[in-house]
Amino acid sequence: MLRDEVEVALNELVDLAEASAEAYARAAELAGDSELIAMFRGLEERRREMAEEIRNHDRRLGDIPHAPDPDKSTARDLWARFRAALAFNAGQELLASCEAAEEHLAQRMASALDLPPPEAPAELIRHLQYEVVATVGRLAALRARA
Repeated sequence: MLRDEVEVALNELVDLAEASAEAYARAAELAGDSELIAMFRGLEERRREMAEEIRNHDRRLGDIPHAPDPDKSTARDLWARFRAALAFNAGQELLASCEAAEEHLAQRMASALDLPPPEAPAELIRHLQYEVVATVGRLAALRARA
């Protein structure tokens, strides 16, 4: 079955929300500060919820969302851990990695809004995009202080 542009965009947003959740999970494992760990765990959980919300809308459109690619996930995890290990300031690297994942998610959400999706997914995407952009700002502020 061929997917239309909207279904492809929604599946990509699911993948990116999951990638963001993975970045937060990794950051929580590597962070030393209990406040940061709690923040990263909360953001991880919220991104997984976000992925599920988008999946549910995709299902309502009649698509069967694809399963996440475990090899891609493993490669992303190894690359991020490698970069963190080599970084002069591991905390900065963790925050920068999470911030980059969120920025990419926000950019793709903006692109998805350029497509002609049904109104409910567009509303959802706008709401989630606002949340992601706010998180980018929060991460940038933390990185500036670190």
